[in-house]
Amino acid sequence: MQNHETLIKASIRGTASLLPGKPRTTEEVLADTGLKTTAEVIREKTGILTRQWMDRDAHVRDVAVTVMKEALKDAGMVAGDLRRLIFVNSTGGDFLIPATANAILDGLGVAHTCDAFDMNNACMGFL
Repeated sequence: MQNHETLIKASIRGTASLLPGKPRTTEEVLADTGLKTTAEVIREKTGILTRQWMDRDAHVRDVAVTVMKEALKDAGMVAGDLRRLIFVNSTGGDFLIPATANAILDGLGVAHTCDAFDMNNACMGFL
């Protein structure tokens, strides 16, 4: 049995969300990608009818920083209160190295006071 003093306590103290970009239908995505399937097959397998699509020049980091600021506000915290940031994404973020989580910390102004890492997952697996 582990000593409880060595466990890292974690909690969700605030939340926020943002739907960046414009909504795109499955039909629109299929037309752009040329995948050999139908919108109906995708709807049956995933239940997804639309998804938000960021502009090509937009950065995941900027969206995440905006959402983090709102989540911190919701929690009654400031960025300096953070000790660890786990960034979960199914698109790979802005880049692999350094982790997008590090860029988010930089955007929050706490790059040297908090540790961070990315957790990437394909498709809807993280749901």
